[in-house]
Amino acid sequence: MRLHKDLGVPVDPKMEAKFGKVFKLAMRKLTDYQHSDGGWGWWKEDNSNMYLTSLVLEGFNHLGKAGYSVDKEQVSKGLAWLVK
Repeated sequence: MRLHKDLGVPVDPKMEAKFGKVFKLAMRKLTDYQHSDGGWGWWKEDNSNMYLTSLVLEGFNHLGKAGYSVDKEQVSKGLAWLVK
């Protein structure tokens, strides 16, 4: 989606709708899987993992640049866990 926007190439409305559905489902899952310490792991109930937390935060960054809304509190908690 970001590439389309950066290049000014129109996005097929069906593709945009599909991405919107996938985006909502993924954000719900990422919210549910964020651990109480702020990080993410392979599973909902495992230990937070530096690699996975970094990957999720990078994805949030890309989504934000593509114009999608990302929960700033989730990002802050994830960053705080990485710093710790």
